[in-house]
Amino acid sequence: MNEQDRVPQHTERRKHARYSIQAPTVATVGNREIWAFTKDVSTTSVYLRIEADETAPAAGDLIGFVIRIPPTMVATTPCFIRGQGRVIRTDRAAWGETGIAAEIIRFEIESSAATQDEDAGSDSTWKGD
Repeated sequence: MNEQDRVPQHTERRKHARYSIQAPTVATVGNREIWAFTKDVSTTSVYLRIEADETAPAAGDLIGFVIRIPPTMVATTPCFIRGQGRVIRTDRAAWGETGIAAEIIRFEIESSAATQDEDAGSDSTWKGD
């Protein structure tokens, strides 16, 4: 019997790829802004980390977000993922932070060039829902 036979195999059940991205984020719950960092992002969900002293949204709350993807990860300029989701759960994360898992209802990806060229009619926005 070899080593692989003795180790239980974990089967991935996710339908969409999840990316470990630590990027600054501004989340909005109602009229309140929460500064956060992403931990994981996919096309259907996002996991955010917030300071422990922040009041976390409750499961079921709608949450808006703007994630700034640094230029070193995508191109020479940053891009922004703007979207809306629904909080699935909150939990105690490492180092006294609170984790927020949210399913994404809709999102769009904007390059900083699109933000600067909106008046010029540039269409550098990709939308998903």
